[in-house]
Amino acid sequence: MHMTTVGLLLLWCVSFCVFVHDLDVLFCAQPTREVPSVPTLELMNYFL
Repeated sequence: MHMTTVGLLLLWCVSFCVFVHDLDVLFCAQPTREVPSVPTLELMNYFL
């Protein structure tokens, strides 16, 4: 149970960092540019 809690906490931290990074990219990028979601999925798969 302890390992599961640590895993969920790590997953939450990664998700929060990715969310903030996506917001930063979204606000800094041009309106016509879409925010790439493939690196985010690859990052999540790497940690999972």
